[in-house]
Amino acid sequence: MELKLSENIRSNRKDRGLTQEQLSEVLGVTVGAVYKWEAGLSVPELPMIVEMADFFDTSVDSLLGYSMKDNRIAATAKRLHVYKDTLDPEGISEAEKALKKYPHDFDIVHESANLYISIGAWKRDPKLISRGRELLLSSIPLLSSKQDGTINDTVLYGELADSYYFQGKWKECVEIWKEHNAGGIYNADIGYELTCHEDPQGDASGYLSYGLILTLNPIIKSMIGLAMEHIFHGELTEGGVLIQNCIDFLMFFKKDDTPNYLDRIVSASMVSLAFVHFLKKEKEQVEKILFDAYTLASKFDENPDYDTGNLRFIRINEICKAYDSFGETAVDAVEGTVRHWRDPEFMKVWKSLRKKWENKTK
Repeated sequence: MELKLSENIRSNRKDRGLTQEQLSEVLGVTVGAVYKWEAGLSVPELPMIVEMADFFDTSVDSLLGYSMKDNRIAATAKRLHVYKDTLDPEGISEAEKALKKYPHDFDIVHESANLYISIGAWKRDPKLISRGRELLLSSIPLLSSKQDGTINDTVLYGELADSYYFQGKWKECVEIWKEHNAGGIYNADIGYELTCHEDPQGDASGYLSYGLILTLNPIIKSMIGLAMEHIFHGELTEGGVLIQNCIDFLMFFKKDDTPNYLDRIVSASMVSLAFVHFLKKEKEQVEKILFDAYTLASKFDENPDYDTGNLRFIRINEICKAYDSFGETAVDAVEGTVRHWRDPEFMKVWKSLRKKWENKTK
């Protein structure tokens, strides 16, 4: 707690045009006493603080420079979160006070735990990390009182694993990830740690391969979604760059020119790239990209392969199929993406070109 009593005595005295000597006469103390108060060398006793507040026509709180914090649970938890994000060691003392006041509130215990672990990792202090882990364990039975809908027991056990990781205890870390690997959420983490430690069980490749497969979908959606946001705001160049990079990223995982499930996703993504050029009124580019998308999709439909195990770098010993809701065929998926942009003129261009290309193949 930071008080500003010395500064406030000085500022109030000066606001009234008084010297230290004049203030000492008013209060019946020595000039030296006033000097020490203003220099922060000593603190007046409580009755004198009350008398000064009365003389300066202010409250004792104002004279002290103290403003009461919002100590309700939600506000306290939010402050602890900020302390964690800013790695402020001051938060440790507030966490302990909050834990004494609200020992059975999930948000307080959880935020305190992460505060200890974060600062402990930053300072490389195993005692702080261990204290955080102790709090994490005690927060698990309190999950029913949580306010944050993004937190469940899988998240908590992931944070628990991190606490071991920050202490260099990789075996304990991996053990927790494996035990609580709901939906393969920790596949990449497990595989990475096993690889870093020579993978004595030989499991790393499978974990990393499935981790990569599970990661592809959110990356694609994030990149295309952000591209759409840019396009909707008229930032066509930025949107086009995002889509092109998404396409290049996907093509990186193809082994060769053999049709592969990624062709469905790439051909649909190419439509969005064509739409950017359509908005730029670049007719030749639109036709070329749509033709390439149609060709790629048609080739896939001739010999569809939905096994993601055939991707480059993937090492799994079982069939792992991937599906989507874009359309029954890859060409349907392409047309569905055209329709998604809800532009009648763009749809006319696509239908005209598709009809022309289909007639050529008959």
